[in-house]
Amino acid sequence: MPQEPNPDVLATPPQFVQADLEVALDVLTDAPAPALPSEAPKSAFSARPGDPRDSNLFGDSRAVLVAEMLGLLSSLEKSGLLWVTTARERFLLQLDHGRIVFAQSDRPPRGTRLGELLVRSGALHPDALAEVIEAARAAGQPLGAWLLATNRVASTQLHASLTSQVQQVFNRMFAAPDSTYQFEAGKRLAATDDVRLNVVQLLLESARSQDEAVDLPFPIAPARG
Repeated sequence: MPQEPNPDVLATPPQFVQADLEVALDVLTDAPAPALPSEAPKSAFSARPGDPRDSNLFGDSRAVLVAEMLGLLSSLEKSGLLWVTTARERFLLQLDHGRIVFAQSDRPPRGTRLGELLVRSGALHPDALAEVIEAARAAGQPLGAWLLATNRVASTQLHASLTSQVQQVFNRMFAAPDSTYQFEAGKRLAATDDVRLNVVQLLLESARSQDEAVDLPFPIAPARG
């Protein structure tokens, strides 16, 4: 039986789109970057997105695809939080100068959490998973940062698992038929496992996995660093 759509998502009217991409380009280019919040959220979903009308940019995938919006934000080297809501799950992406540094959802499927990916890759023993998760939580650190600080995993192992986690987020996000999104410029999370991934590479890999082509309407600025 097909899953019942989330009424909070599908009730959003088509006029939810604030501006087309041409106007959005001008708005985001000319707008001054807002000051960072005095107290950033400590974790991905301890905070919720604000009113879309107060966001720097918001829209509906029926008018402008999420991939196009991400391409725009990357080309402008924007920093901030991008919320994407689908019928099944809500995604939160953090960008820093156009790079993806964090991506998670509030309902990740089994096997897609960082600890599970580290176990699958052999970087972490299954019997140690619950212990290290609790220890990282007690220390108030992201799991990956705690594992590195305590020499439980190598940086290359962590980066590979984080990259896999972010790519799977992208794949699920773009496979969803309908979504709404809003971008809050300048906002950030207090602590994340920073991977700094190229948006275009993530988009192209998602397109390859779905056997579709992603046609970005804007040139992508070369990634820094």
